[in-house]
Amino acid sequence: MKQNVMNEKDLQRIKELRLMDDDFFSEALDGKTEAVEYILNAILERDDIKVKSTKAQVEYKSATKRSITLDIQAEDADGKLVDIEIQRSDKGAGVKRARYHSSMIDRTLLSKGEDFEDLVDTYVIFVTENDKYGKGIPLYHVERKITELNDELFGDGAHILYVNGEYRDMEHPVGSLMHDFKCKDAKDMVNPLLAEEVRY
Repeated sequence: MKQNVMNEKDLQRIKELRLMDDDFFSEALDGKTEAVEYILNAILERDDIKVKSTKAQVEYKSATKRSITLDIQAEDADGKLVDIEIQRSDKGAGVKRARYHSSMIDRTLLSKGEDFEDLVDTYVIFVTENDKYGKGIPLYHVERKITELNDELFGDGAHILYVNGEYRDMEHPVGSLMHDFKCKDAKDMVNPLLAEEVRY
């Protein structure tokens, strides 16, 4: 009897989960290249990204410093690496955290003797429950710029994006995506790929 009560509680808790919950996001999209491809094309406002591989809960370890664990890491056909993080609390999406994530990914990319120019582009994407910067727009792009050159892009290949989880314009790819991220029931979702993974 006690086991049945426990199972009912677990089932009820699972019914409340959404892609906006990081553990569920990782579990639902682990190894799901097509679904992650759709997410990246929506967020990066492109239609040509091809995901070669994707895995969940990738840990970057350091023997003496703080380690990090990525919700989802994807690699595209050109070798570019993308880290997607779900952050429901505003505190979890701090700018110093984004910087640290970017640097931890970089430190694994070159072997001894390889040229710095061989570094691939990296993307750290924080999908936040709230509108982090409160401007009501779908995306906030963070890029290094050269102040004395009229804010010309530095072009180091490190990209950080914040996705506004409150954005709801269904005509915009991010609005449609964030709608699906907040759905508790697969039948309410717009994208069939994401709906299938959530349903499963």
